[in-house]
Amino acid sequence: MCFIFYHKYPFLEKIWNLYEKFNEKLKEDYHYDAIINLCEVEKKNVNKHNEEYKHICKKLIRNLWPLYDNKYSETTIPYACKILNEWLHHLKNPYDIPDTTIVNLFNKAVQLTPVSLQGKKCDYYSFIEKYKIPKYSIKLNYLVDNVNIISKILMTKSDPKFCYAQKFAQECKNIYKHINTNYCSNNKDKEAGNLITCLELSTFDFTYTNYLFK
Repeated sequence: MCFIFYHKYPFLEKIWNLYEKFNEKLKEDYHYDAIINLCEVEKKNVNKHNEEYKHICKKLIRNLWPLYDNKYSETTIPYACKILNEWLHHLKNPYDIPDTTIVNLFNKAVQLTPVSLQGKKCDYYSFIEKYKIPKYSIKLNYLVDNVNIISKILMTKSDPKFCYAQKFAQECKNIYKHINTNYCSNNKDKEAGNLITCLELSTFDFTYTNYLFK
């Protein structure tokens, strides 16, 4: 997953570096016995893809521990939490795992975390529940969150990442047009199911217009 994204969008390395950390294999040692034992039990709560769910369970809770302890020193806790949720969406999406079971894992992670760290909570953010086309909204968020990096690259045609950034910006523009036409034009933005999608789309439009193509 990370290799494919990095190959297409190498200028988003801050995101991919976190993805790589989140994706690291869990060490089967005593430090993680509580996680391993918990996830072995939790896999019985899903009707299918039990082993995949156990795999996601172990990685998710392992990744939440250092986030609560503020050990992702290269970024802030809210940003790391946001990227963790995006990573989780990509990881679980092929298996149709219900949101309720994922919320349960976040709650279990808190229970396994020392009380002194539980104030730094990272909540689950359901892209499927909030957005019409989650993968598109996540991609637009990538541009919004990294617009300064992308803008700097696009100002220098000799930059080795120029073509990658230009293609990415065009892809995002096309996504914007698609979502706007289907969900946010002709008063469709006022429909309850479209509100968050269209609000995020407005943020993208402002960012794209004012920072990339003034």
